[in-house]
This record gives sequence, structure tokens and C-alpha cells, in this order.
Amino acid sequence: MSLIAGICHSGPGTLDRDRVRRAARAIADSRRPSAQIWLGAAGVLTGRATPVGSTAWLESPRGGSVAGVVDARLDDRETLARALRGRGWVLDEADDAALVVAACGQWGKDAPRHLLGDFAFAVWEVARERLICGRDPIGVRPLFYCQTPNALAFASGLDDLLRWPGIERRLDEGRVAEYLAQHFEDREATFYRGVRRLTPGHCLVYEAGRVRLHRYWAPDPTRTLELASDAEYEAAFRDTFTAAVACRLERAPRVALALSGGLDSSSIACTARSIVGGAASAPLATYSAVFPGLVTLDRRIAERPYIDAVLAMGGFRPHFVEADRIGPLIDRLWSGAEPVPAPNLYMDDALFRAAAEHDDRVFLSGTDGDTTVSYGYERLAELARRGRWDTLHRESVALAARLGTTRARVLWRLGIRPLVPPAWGAIWSETVGTQPWPVARAVDPGLAARVHLAARLRAAARARAYPRTAREAHCANLDSGLLGYALELLTDTARAHGVECRFPFFDRRLVDLCVALPAEQKLRGGWTRSILRRAMAGTIPDVVGGRTTKGNLSASFKRGLLARSRAEMDHYVLGEASPVAAYVDVGLLRQAYARFRAAPLRRDADALTVFLAVVLGLWLDRSRLGP
Repeated sequence: MSLIAGICHSGPGTLDRDRVRRAARAIADSRRPSAQIWLGAAGVLTGRATPVGSTAWLESPRGGSVAGVVDARLDDRETLARALRGRGWVLDEADDAALVVAACGQWGKDAPRHLLGDFAFAVWEVARERLICGRDPIGVRPLFYCQTPNALAFASGLDDLLRWPGIERRLDEGRVAEYLAQHFEDREATFYRGVRRLTPGHCLVYEAGRVRLHRYWAPDPTRTLELASDAEYEAAFRDTFTAAVACRLERAPRVALALSGGLDSSSIACTARSIVGGAASAPLATYSAVFPGLVTLDRRIAERPYIDAVLAMGGFRPHFVEADRIGPLIDRLWSGAEPVPAPNLYMDDALFRAAAEHDDRVFLSGTDGDTTVSYGYERLAELARRGRWDTLHRESVALAARLGTTRARVLWRLGIRPLVPPAWGAIWSETVGTQPWPVARAVDPGLAARVHLAARLRAAARARAYPRTAREAHCANLDSGLLGYALELLTDTARAHGVECRFPFFDRRLVDLCVALPAEQKLRGGWTRSILRRAMAGTIPDVVGGRTTKGNLSASFKRGLLARSRAEMDHYVLGEASPVAAYVDVGLLRQAYARFRAAPLRRDADALTVFLAVVLGLWLDRSRLGP
């Protein structure tokens, strides 16, 4: 687990070495443990890591030196090491940093194609004065950058990046407007003008003062996996998933497992149990959020029976966090470099804190496993598009029965409506002059006009790929900007507690496999996520594998927000000196707040509108970036 930063000079003038050295030391001293710093003629790289170093300096077999700072957890390291040694690289210890630096020295911008795992890195080729940065395919490890007239600065922490000389803290009002409109699909934007995220699955090359971005990976909608039987598909999934879990158990003597009772976390926990042998002498620690005070308010929050079914298999050391005792407006949301639009982050934060208190420093999470595996709903639209009416009717009837709804509703929502291209909605709203975001989101009209918010959202809708197959729709979901953002937030939140969060469902091999599966392996007989259920049969309890519902945690968020954050909401929504007044429609925001207070458990949209405004207000006060 490493935190990295650097700045590289290019163009006229020279690097102010003293000023850069002071910034590097400030970055290093802001965290623990201590840093390793390399200062060259044209740049500085600084890395902080535990338990292994994040910096590497290697001599290329073709001549010249290559230096780098690396935040990585690599899989299949021996295969990569053999390939590099075969090309003349001397790798005595072959730690992750050395492997990444050597890969960049060997393959340049194509190096990330050869890396499996989670990573963010920056590698400096000394002779060429070329910087290569890369980020893993889904975006587990963050990396930010900013180009100035004669330099490029980068860091895996946004607050670290802002410490480099020449980086101005200027608020990007466009990002503020998109935040309030609840549009998070821009995978590059930050709240600072000129400061960007390196998009997941991309590599950045900085040379001669020029930045070039290259996409090295994307989910492939053209690849199809064709096997002879269901049993072969199940075995392929099971083997790949087991390998993804096993890789994330390596080099982790004390592991924490999230256990919510859902399909994803239960599959990880039970697979990990089978890998380690389910030994009672060395049980695996599980961490679960429970809500004993809310079960009578909303039965959908009662996950404990499913959790207990997993624990009853043995081989686990359970820990429980009573999340209904925690307010959702935690400091983590507004005390960092950006406001965080994550209503349920308080639960993850509490689980990471509990794991750290028990010295379980590696945390396996099932977050968004449904995106990787896919519910399979897209199959219905594909059946409609192909005119396979009998199969469409049969699957719609079966799915409606499992979801407890009507066939007509399933047909419309999942079979017919997805056939309308997203761009049509944008064209229609532009034609009739409506705004492409709900008025209840309370964006200030003046702000929306200044940043051309409507045009931004319509352009985003037009650019959104129109999926013509179930596989294309699956790829579009995996390519969502919100997905990488969520994983980045979890990674940073875990790090704040000294914990490393790992995500087996976002192993690149598993993602590629799931995308390539035929649509009928994902939705069949009304069973969503069919391949996961079948592959995990006998591994997870039947009561979990047969679940047709998903825990609804909104009651905890809404009740906790109103019960524990009333003073903050009153101040930032009703107060006359609220900094959010420059960015929200105050009248609409107060109406949303009144509706939420009157019927909190029935006002999901209003609760989120108020929550985002309050988080923004807290952050603006702390950062002092408002008007």
C-alpha cells in the first residue's frame, strides 16, 4: 500500500529545486511511514509505502536508467518477472515496484497491458526525459495530474498533488454544478480547474512538454466465450473467481472479509474459507454492518439471517458494527480535498475502522460485484430486438414472478424502454426546452447557465453508447464513471485507517470472462446473475444463493441524517449565510428539506438533494474556495 507523488519539468527555465524539495518533504512528512525521494535533473519522485518500498531504480538492458514510484498489488508476478528477465532485466528481488518500472522500461506506454492487479504508477526514463503514468483498468488505485506551462505534477492523493509548486487551488464550478445535478460520469474531472484524474484503463505519456493519453484496456463487446455445456461455463467462472480471491489473499497474513449477507460478499467469504481450508484454528475475520434498531421500520434492511447462514458454516471470526448508531454525515465526506457524494460511506468507514482496531489490515470487499457479473436484465431487450418473442415472454413471466411484479411492467422497463437510444431523450429535452436534470436537485439557474450545464448533460447523453446487444450494455455499465469513482473512494477511505481494500470481482480476468459469457448464462428462468448462483452452489448457503432481494439500507441513511445531523442541515439549508447559496436554488432546496422532514422514510430524492448540499457547504467552509 503506497502513496506516490512527483513533478517533472519540461520546457524553458529550470526546476526550482529548493522549492520542489520542500514540497516533496512536506508531502512525505504529511503521512507515515517515511518516504523515499529521488531528485533528478528534470524531476522529483516521492513515494511512501508499507510494508515494502514503492520506489525503484533500474538500469535498462538497452542502456540508460529508469526510475519510478509505484502503488501496486500485482498478480501473477512470476510470469511477468520471467518475461522481463528473458529480455535482459536484472530483477533480484522482483518486488512490485521493480516489476512495474522494468515493464515500463521494456514496453513503454503498453506496459499496463502486461500488468495484472491494482496499480497506479509513474516511471521516469532518465535519458529520454519521458514520464509514463498508468492506472489499473477499473480504477481501484487513484492517480491525479496537472499540467502547468513547464511541468507535469502527479500524485495518488489529490491533497498531495495540490502541494506541488505551480498548482493553483481554483474551484471548478462546472464540477460543482454536475455534483449538485448528481451527474458523476465525467471520469477525469475534479473540483479544481486544470486538475484531472487519470482515467482508469489509461496510460499517460509526458514528453517534451506534451501530454498524450492512451487507452490500453476496455471491456470487449466483441469477444464471445463459447463452451459446450452449462457445467463448463460454471467451472470456468468458478476457477477464475477462485483465482481472483486467492490472489487477493496472498501477502496478507491477517485478512478481513466484508460480509453483508448478499451474493457477492458471501461468495468471497465462502471461497476464501475453502482456499484456506476453513480451519477453526485460524478463522477468517468477517465484518458486517447490522441495524438492530431499524428492522421494525423496514424489513428490507434485515440481512442478519443471511449473514448468520454463512457464519454457521464455520471457519469465521465474526465482528458486527451497529451502523444504525452512526450518523451518515461523517468527517470523511467533507474534510478532504473534494466533497464526497457517498451517502453510505459511513458504513464502509466504520467497517474499515473496526478491521484496523483488530489489526486486520487487508480487507476483501464484494462492492459492485453485480456490475461485473451483471444481473442479465439486458437479455430481455436483446430478445425483443431479435424478435424472439416466445423466449421473451417466458423469461418475462419468470422474472416478474421472482421480483413480485407484473409481466407488463417487466416487459416495458427491461424489454422495450432500453430500445430507445439515450440520445433521443437529450434531443427531445432540447427540442421542447426542458432541462435534462430534475428540478428537485436544486441547481442554481445562474450557475447552470454559467457552466452550460444543460449542454454538458445533453452532450454526455448523446455520447453515451447505444447498446445493441446485451454484451454492449454490460460493457457500458463497466465503463461507468461512477464505478471507478466508488472504488477510488473506498480505497482512500480504507487507507485513512491503515487498511488496504481489495476487490476480487474487479480482477481483470474475471471481468473479461463475465463480459464474454452468453446472455443466457446471466439471466435464465427468471434468475438474475444465474452463472454466479450456479457456480457457487455448494459453496455458499442455499438460502443466500436463492435470494431474490437486495438489502435496502436507505432507512438507516435517512433516519441517521435527520436524527444526528439536524444542526448541520438547518445551518446550510436554512441559514442566511450558507456558502451553498451561491450554487443552489435556495427555495427549491428548502422545499426539499421540508418534504424530507415531514416524511423522511418516503423521501429518497429529497434526502439525497439535502445531503449533497450540506456536504458541499461543509467542504466549502473548510476549503474556503467559495465565492
